[in-house]
Order: sequence, then C-alpha cells, then structure tokens
Amino acid sequence: MKRHRILLSCLIAMISFSSVASASKIYVQAGAIGTSDGTKQHPYNSLQQVQDHSNPGDTIVILNSSDVLDGGIILKDNQTLLGNTTVNCNSPGRFKPIKCTTDAGGTTITNTTPGNIFDFNPFSGAGIVLAKNNTISGVSLKMTNSSAIIGFDPGKVTVSNVLIEGGNQIKKLDPTFNRLAPAAPVFPVAAGINIRFTANSADNTQVSINDIMLRSATPCSLTGPAGTSGCNFGPGIEVIGDGVAKVDIKKGILTDLRNNPISNQTGPPILLMSTGNATLTTQIDSITTFGGIDNDGIDIWLEDASNMTVGLNKYHYVGSAFNDTTDRFRQVGLEVITHLSLFLNGFPPVFPDIKPQINLTVHDSYFDRDEIGTIMFLRNSAHIDLSGSAFTNASIVPVSVLAYEPTVLVNAINNYWDDSLLISVSGEKMILNPNSILRCLISNYNFATGICANTAEPGSIIETAPAKSLGQ
Repeated sequence: MKRHRILLSCLIAMISFSSVASASKIYVQAGAIGTSDGTKQHPYNSLQQVQDHSNPGDTIVILNSSDVLDGGIILKDNQTLLGNTTVNCNSPGRFKPIKCTTDAGGTTITNTTPGNIFDFNPFSGAGIVLAKNNTISGVSLKMTNSSAIIGFDPGKVTVSNVLIEGGNQIKKLDPTFNRLAPAAPVFPVAAGINIRFTANSADNTQVSINDIMLRSATPCSLTGPAGTSGCNFGPGIEVIGDGVAKVDIKKGILTDLRNNPISNQTGPPILLMSTGNATLTTQIDSITTFGGIDNDGIDIWLEDASNMTVGLNKYHYVGSAFNDTTDRFRQVGLEVITHLSLFLNGFPPVFPDIKPQINLTVHDSYFDRDEIGTIMFLRNSAHIDLSGSAFTNASIVPVSVLAYEPTVLVNAINNYWDDSLLISVSGEKMILNPNSILRCLISNYNFATGICANTAEPGSIIETAPAKSLGQ
C-alpha cells in the first residue's frame, strides 16, 4: 500500500512537471531578419508567427525594435504577453489630477487591417484579442483600426503598464464612404472600443487594470479618411456585463477621447453597462479623465434586472472648453442611467416590476469645467453617495437627479461646490444654492421634451450640512 502511494505521488509530480515544462517563452521582434524559431537569439518577426506556433500557457516576449508589429494577435488560454513599455502614475494629492510618465519602450503593436462600420467581426483590426486568464504588461498599442484590447468572457485578466495611442480608428467614419443616411439608425460598431471586456456567462470575470494611459497619437486630425486621423476615438474602457464580473481600474489617465465626428456616437473614457441578470462590481481609483470634445467622463448604464456596485475614489474629471450649446447634457463628469431604453426612447419597460439596482459611492473626487458634474436618471431602489467631492465651474448644476422614484436615496452632503452655477427655470444665472439640485419625479418627467412637467419642483433640498468652498 505504501509503495502504491509512493508511485501515485511520483506520477502526480511527473504530470505537474510536464505541465510546467510545456509552457515556454516565445520571442518576437518587429523587423527581425534571418532564421526565426521564436528563441531570443532568433525571434519571430510577426505576431501571426507567434499565434501559429505558441501554445496555451506560453509567455510571449516582445523585444525592442524601432519598427512596429502589425496585424494584432489572438492569444490562447493562460498566455502572458510582455514588453518594455512603462506607465508610471502617481497621485499628487486630494482633488489633484494624477500624473503619469510614459515610455513606449520599443514594443509597439498595431493592426491596420482594413474595416468599416458594417464589419461586425469584433476581432477585425484589433490589437490584442484575449482568450482565458491572460496577462498583458508593458505593451504599447498605436493606431489600431479597431479595439486595442478586446475579450469575451476572458476569465481572470491583468492589464498593466499599457499605453494606447490613437486607438479605435474605425470609429472615425470616412465622410465619402460608409456615411449613414440621416434617417438611418446608428448601428453600434462592434469593433469600436479601446479596451473592451464582455462578461456573458455566470463564470466570474475578474479584470485588473492599472498604470494605463489612453491618448491620441500625434498629430490628431478630425479630417481625412478612416484610419489616418491619429485621434483616439472612444469609448476608452468599456465593460459590458450580462453575467458576473469584477473590474478594478486603478492609476491612469484617459485623455482626449473623441466622439465619432460623422455618426456622433458617444465615446466616454469609461463606459460600464449591465443587462439581463448581470452582477457587475467595479472599483475605480486614482483615474483622471479629460473629456475631449464634448464628451462625458464615466457613463454607467443599467438595464433589466441587473445589479451594479460601483466605487469611485480620487476620480478626477476635466471637461473640454468646447461646449456644444445645442445639447446641454453632452459634457457630464458622471452619468448614471437605469433603464437606458426608457431614458433614450421614453418607452415604458415590458416588465415594470423588473428593475436594475445600483449602489454607487463617489468619494474624494473632483469635477471641473463640465456642464453637469453628475446626472442621474434613476428608476429603481438606488443608493447614491456623492459625499466628500468637489464640483467647480459647472455651467448648469453640479448634481442633477433628472428623474427618480421615491425609493431613490441620494446623499450629497459635505461636498465642495465652489463657483458652480445653476440655471434656474426662468433662465437667469445665479450662484448655486448649496442645498439644492435639480430633481424631478419620473411621473412628472416629459420624455418628449426632457423637461420636468411639474415646474413647482425645480429643486429639492438634499443637503443637511453647509457646503464648503475649496478654500476652506
């Protein structure tokens, strides 16, 4: 019996050793010449070679080069992709934007595969396509025709020290081609996000993103055909939950993300969306977003019976100076909408008793030069805590609960309003009453006009403590 146990232990050890031994390092270098076998001495010269010859569990190492690896890569399960790109981010203090230094490090990936908005293959033109349980560190992605990083039910994923410049080029439509007729619906572009994670199953998706920089390439021009602008078209980081997912986004700058100049599709730096029976938990810490041209900072959308818990800490939003006066809700630091279809179309839900739920906390955050600091359309039992943050230079109102149900709890005490302004019902500007926000019961909200039908309730007291200026 003892002998059998010894033999069994040896067999298990041999199997474990075999599994470890089967994982290997594969090297690739843009512009490498001569014999290539994936070793450090003779690296592959294309990501397609790596994709063809690598196995699950392998570590792929990108060696420095002045050239760029073109074509993108579809990873296999448990693979790790490493380069020399560095993104070092440090927060200088409360209510200050985070500071980041970057170095592409000679390990840059692109994918110039042609595409158009009617190409619904989400992998076409993508830089990195995730499998299950991948790690990406030290990689620069530049001018990818569609998503820089994309994954569907990716399992446990870690993304760190990643620089994305001029991502999502297909989002820039060529005005001489692919232009939709004015009456045509705007189709969602499947390949249209810088970093996209979709959790469709009950398997726990766990995503960790830290030390990240998203920005436009140089130069950035909104004219010219698709794929040549250099601008970075949003969304920046998009998480779509129809299953169970936990996402942490920490330390980074998401800047200068542009809307689609032809179809005008929105492109916030961060978009969180849950549908079905999804359970999505997200923590965003020490992230600075610059709105670009008439862009939101973070959009949170919920549908169906989904449940979302979101924590924002040291989130810093700075809007652009290019306000679109035709749409006063185009530049919002934080947008929270439950029952998105009801908000966009005015259609009541098919099953009115099925409502999404959100628990949101926003602490030590800063909203500057936006039209509205936060806007919320809440049809559910929501718990919103916006205390301990600063709102400055808001041209309409710092906190707008556009429409809500009586079960909604919004806590906005102990904030800093500074010089934010309120446009009253009659239109004149006045210094914001620190104890007031715009509120409207959903039963009084006119979906056709976007105006509260009950003009007797332009504001509602929610603060129980005096507001403070940043100087206090």
